[in-house]
Amino acid sequence: MQNTSSTSSSRACPHWGVVFVALIIATEMVMAWLLPGRFFSHEVDRALYRIEKTTDDAELLFIGDSVGRQLVLEALKEAGESKPSWTNLATNQTIEMAGNYYFLKRYLRRHKKPLALVYVGGPPERMDLEGPASENFIQRCFLRWDEIAELAYYKGFRFACVMLVHRFMPSYRYRYHLQTKLLGHSNASIYFGVMEEADAGGVEGGEAEDGETGAGDAGMSPRIDDTLYGVYFKKLLDLLTQERIAFYYIFPPVSETKWSEREDSYRALRTFLESLQRPYRAFRYMSDLKIFPDRYFKKDGFHFQKGAARVQATFFLLKDIDLIQRSLE
Repeated sequence: MQNTSSTSSSRACPHWGVVFVALIIATEMVMAWLLPGRFFSHEVDRALYRIEKTTDDAELLFIGDSVGRQLVLEALKEAGESKPSWTNLATNQTIEMAGNYYFLKRYLRRHKKPLALVYVGGPPERMDLEGPASENFIQRCFLRWDEIAELAYYKGFRFACVMLVHRFMPSYRYRYHLQTKLLGHSNASIYFGVMEEADAGGVEGGEAEDGETGAGDAGMSPRIDDTLYGVYFKKLLDLLTQERIAFYYIFPPVSETKWSEREDSYRALRTFLESLQRPYRAFRYMSDLKIFPDRYFKKDGFHFQKGAARVQATFFLLKDIDLIQRSLE
């Protein structure tokens, strides 16, 4: 004799399984709608949100590392109402040139073309998206299909799989925010996306004082062309050439100690930049590198102290910007 209760139960199981999956999908869809405008882990989140949600069009579009961000913000304050239209998308070194390339692509989809793109920053610490915080700043943030596909080509299937998880599961992408909101704490740094004890040593983009982003002291390969940084730098230049947008690279001042530690890195980057000026005629780098006393810098050796040191560094940046504006007239 057939057990009707067991038959009924077996038929119900698939039904409830479908309901459960549907609830998960619906929850993730609601989170995808609610969370991006509510939770911001760092300056990369804010820059991407600004690109998508604002309508401000720039004559000068700034990108760069965290030292560049610090100085561009000061320059914006100093210029005040007299400045033309400037937009600051400088964030940190962890996104490397790949992240800056995707910034520009996204910006051009929604905004008028700027007259020039200006990069403000020093030599990269890492050049192949291998840093401990790469997931939190790259794989978690750049989730358009073309970005995932391109990074899958360069970084492999496993790298792309992590991006797909972040794309389809906002509950995972914002898990540390949700933990903090619901439990009062998270098991990792919201800013870095890694355990707190990992923040201090060697994560380029380490958070410095005043919420600024620091840098590590890793060496730089002398063959930049062979790295992902070099690949994306040239992709950026190709896009700018296609769109007929000028590109300028500005070195911020460096401390005496960091210059002595990283002179080879600076020279390697300058050689790389010089090699690009002939094939890319719209590209110029401002070769005048200032070396400041160590006392002008915070304990990380990269970011500027408040007061006279920051004012002086901003003064030199504004001079370079003025030269750029004159060249565009």
